Amino acid sequence: MTIKAVNLYQQNWLSSDVSEGGYYIPCHEDDTTGEFVSFAKLDKNKSYQLMRSKGTVHFFVIDGEMIIGSEKYGKGTYVRIAGSKPFTPSTEKGCEILCIYPEGWELVE
Repeated sequence: MTIKAVNLYQQNWLSSDVSEGGYYIPCHEDDTTGEFVSFAKLDKNKSYQLMRSKGTVHFFVIDGEMIIGSEKYGKGTYVRIAGSKPFTPSTEKGCEILCIYPEGWELVE
């Protein structure tokens, strides 16, 4: 059995390439399956670029509020998006989230 643990509060946030005012802490990446897991943080009134999951995506809002479309998801909320429809996560208040992309993700041009 292999166990890897990443503590959100013991890591340094890295600047995101897909959002000004966005940061992340990588937890796991599998080049074979495309799986990607990370903590992500957005500053107030920021958004990510238009993206698409290559399958289902799971988010858990650790702090703040995440917006997808017209829906707002607050602290403690689990969000599952099935399919590959493009979406743009954003926030008005700022947020920290756990992102799980079992099949990976891609930016939409």
